[in-house]
Amino acid sequence: YELIDTARLAPRFYITGSFLNENEKKLLRNFCEKHNCEHEPIVTERTTHVVLSKVDDKKCCAKKGEKYYQGILHGAWIVSTSWLRAGMNEPEPAPENEFEVQIDKQGFVGGPMRGRLRRGINGPLFANTHFVFAGHVPDVKRFEVTMSFVRTGGARVSQVSESDLVARRAAFDIAPGSKIILHVEEQGERR
Repeated sequence: YELIDTARLAPRFYITGSFLNENEKKLLRNFCEKHNCEHEPIVTERTTHVVLSKVDDKKCCAKKGEKYYQGILHGAWIVSTSWLRAGMNEPEPAPENEFEVQIDKQGFVGGPMRGRLRRGINGPLFANTHFVFAGHVPDVKRFEVTMSFVRTGGARVSQVSESDLVARRAAFDIAPGSKIILHVEEQGERR
């Protein structure tokens, strides 16, 4: 009989890429193979890293998508492809903090770090939060927003009018300490 180190069998990291070109996708696959990581096509609760393609020397990301936001919500490291390159020539992956996205093109600073530091503290980001749509919201957008919200611990409240939102709190069994996020999207003028 041979003893097997089960810790070596489990993936070290769960990594997904965002806006990667073909060479960067190949780099990600090679990195995962070398460092015993699992590539994930989407961000899940177990995702540990989201690798972005469009990050400059100032750690500013030029392009953000759903994986970027889901990574922040799930507390994953949001790093540049330079992290992958640095780890390919070393026996261990490079420290992530040297490659973590710091700012985006809109000037928002520190979102990835705050999301990562919050991971596991007080449960999911939107725990004890209820989400209400008011006004016209296209079904596709409503579904996408709802799923993102539910995946991070929130609950969607349906069948509530804007006028009786506060009065109906008890009817939906929304605890007094819970937050309610009201998403209002007015329907545009029709011509």
